[in-house]
Amino acid sequence: MKLDEEIYRMISQRVKYRKKDKKLQNIDILLNDPNVVSNIVNNKRYKKNPYLLTPTYAFEIVKNLRFTDSYTLIWGNKIERESYFGMLFFAGMNYLLKKKTELIEKSLSYYVPHAYDLAIREWENKYGDGISLLFPNLKIDKDNENSLLAMQLLYNHYKEEFFERHANYFSNLYTTKLDKKITNFFETELLDMISNGTLFNRGKEFIDLILQTLSLTAEMTIDSLPGDDSKFHPQLDFSKSVDTFIKSMIHYQEQLEGEIVLTDSLNRWTVDLMNIK
Repeated sequence: MKLDEEIYRMISQRVKYRKKDKKLQNIDILLNDPNVVSNIVNNKRYKKNPYLLTPTYAFEIVKNLRFTDSYTLIWGNKIERESYFGMLFFAGMNYLLKKKTELIEKSLSYYVPHAYDLAIREWENKYGDGISLLFPNLKIDKDNENSLLAMQLLYNHYKEEFFERHANYFSNLYTTKLDKKITNFFETELLDMISNGTLFNRGKEFIDLILQTLSLTAEMTIDSLPGDDSKFHPQLDFSKSVDTFIKSMIHYQEQLEGEIVLTDSLNRWTVDLMNIK
């Protein structure tokens, strides 16, 4: 999905419905270039206007269709933004996950099940299949669901700040090279918010604690194995203790945060307001 294409589509629908609601003709909206209005409401971009809106067009449309400002014209009112900014956040996180993998993975570790997955992956990379012998009960999320739930948890925490940073960044920007502006917003504002947010250090603490627990348990398990110089050595299943400890961390977070569920999907790009016939 190209984010700028979705934004262009929503702008065209926004202008279309506002024009219909106000019962205005094209000439009432752009006196000097009324044909452009047809291109905008049909999301037609061409060589002379490849970004759908110019600052001049945006100014006239805001004035004549009575939008609050150009930011509202381009990104929607608060209700509209509420309906799809979650997916904008997810898109940004997935983009950064490819560019700044280690840093973003650590930020996602505030969600304990994801921190657990990362710790297991780190151990698998270091020790190979041996980890399954030491910890037969440990299972890793193969469907990437924990990563998505971790993003949802971060969005729940940073939602207001994300909205504020977005508004500050885009308030005086128009649609020219919108794709590059969105990418830059992810690489600067979103990255700064996530990596310097209050939850980043706690996520690092969670994964470090789990790794330390795995290391200690591995040592204790190995120490409990029968030795050549001993006729008896106790066989203790320390892996159950790790499992109990991880579950207690997850339960603690559930008590603190409530149930974490995905509340945004790709369909949220289609704003309900725009589906009115």
